[in-house]
Amino acid sequence: MAKAVYKVVTAGESNWVHVSERRQTVKLRWFGPGYDEPEVLDLLIPGHLGKWTEIKSGQRFEISEIAGLTNDFLPFSADELRVDEDSDKWIEVFERLRQLGEVAPINNEVAPVVQQLGVRSPIPLTRMRRFYETMRMLNEAKLQGDIAKYLTEKGRAKRIQVIFKESESHFARYGNPEEAFHERVEPDWLQAYANQTSVFAKCLAARLRPNATYDPVAIENGDSVRVIDYELSLFRTTAGVAFEDGKPGTSSGSGGMDLLLQDDETRIPVVGEIKAPTDRDLFLALVQALTYATELTTQNQLDRLVRHYPDRNFCTEGRKCDIVLIYDKNGKPPKLMDETRQLATQLLSDPASPVARRIRRIAFVSADLSVEGAVVLKCEWPTATCEAVSTASDNAE
Repeated sequence: MAKAVYKVVTAGESNWVHVSERRQTVKLRWFGPGYDEPEVLDLLIPGHLGKWTEIKSGQRFEISEIAGLTNDFLPFSADELRVDEDSDKWIEVFERLRQLGEVAPINNEVAPVVQQLGVRSPIPLTRMRRFYETMRMLNEAKLQGDIAKYLTEKGRAKRIQVIFKESESHFARYGNPEEAFHERVEPDWLQAYANQTSVFAKCLAARLRPNATYDPVAIENGDSVRVIDYELSLFRTTAGVAFEDGKPGTSSGSGGMDLLLQDDETRIPVVGEIKAPTDRDLFLALVQALTYATELTTQNQLDRLVRHYPDRNFCTEGRKCDIVLIYDKNGKPPKLMDETRQLATQLLSDPASPVARRIRRIAFVSADLSVEGAVVLKCEWPTATCEAVSTASDNAE
């Protein structure tokens, strides 16, 4: 049974209806004055079929999209509401949408036209990114450990699945195909750190910096990768575009994802996150990489990736990526490694889950910089390769 919400505009007035589709019937729950009881349409009756066709001409929203737009403003999440018992809360949801202004779903056919006209919406601030930023601010080791333990017990990893799914749908609204992820020249520090070991993250990036031929880099016990770019902002947007909370967006493209890699065999993109010795733990690095994955694997972003790295022939079929978490082999062992391994395993255990549909593998990789100018990478632990189960929503996309 498929569920969604439609926005139907009649005589200039917006009406919202929750829809539950079955094989031969459609149950409608209208919200607002005059729509107290659910309405059931029998699609074998011409009049009912005509009404259903009229409703479908409106704007269709996934429940996760509605939740992504309103969760910051309400004490509950739309994806947890029941259609009949929580009608008062649904009305609050739609009132909040009205206050936020006119919104268009990601599957709205006018979206590409809006992008072509250069009209840009605010940069989405997803639940996954807000979760990461909150974790980053909680700079207390025990508290980080407690959160990691909480999420890996009693099936609570499913909560990350919900956040990931909502964030993917939310960020899919963002489109900026004409601008690259940065417009910098090679910075001075890149060459300066190439033969040093003092600042692990910068030294590693300097030694792995892409060359003209994108030669593959071997990972012992793992797959070879090609280094495509470093320090790129996945939501870089110029022209003064801000985030949804009003904070200014980034136009420089600095910071953000540590490394953009490419699997040498499959050609899918790889999120490379460097865990520097000064970083708190590997668990936070995984949360950060999951955030980047939601922001990289939308169709708009993958199209942008192909456009601005045309010589790399990225594979975007299936909208998949890998995650590689890289840490210093000669430094202290990363904290919360066991908890991070547990969460990664749980997130990819079901190929049909939201995370596994977008992430093929998560790997922990050590980097040895003890030989001047060289890097020795070794896969210390990988999840099993997850081949996602295709779904109707994937095919529709």
